[in-house]
Amino acid sequence: MQKQVTAEDIGLAAAGLFLDQVKKGGNVDSHHQLFCLLLAAIAPDNVTRVRLGPLTPAGDAGLMLCRDFFSISFSTKKDTTYSYSPTTIYSCIGASLTNVSKKSA
Repeated sequence: MQKQVTAEDIGLAAAGLFLDQVKKGGNVDSHHQLFCLLLAAIAPDNVTRVRLGPLTPAGDAGLMLCRDFFSISFSTKKDTTYSYSPTTIYSCIGASLTNVSKKSA
C-alpha cells in the first residue's frame, strides 16, 4: 500500500525547492535559464544583462544556440558580492529581431 501524500508534504517539498533556488542566487531559476538567454539574444540592439546562478546544461545549450544561430556571444563577469552564492552576470548586445508577420497599422 502506498503512503498517502498530504498537502503539507507537497508544501514542504515546494518550499525546499524554492529555497534551493534562492540559495543558488541569480535572477532566474535554473529551469528557465535557456529562455532568458534566448530572449536576451533576440532583444533590441542594446546591452542586455542577466544574473544567473550556476549554469545548467540547458543554459549552456542556450549559449551555444545563441552563438550558432544568432551569432551572439555573451560576455561573463563573476559577481562575488554575496559570498554564500556567487553568481555570474551574462551580457550581450541583442540581434534586434523583429516579427515580420506582424501587421502594421
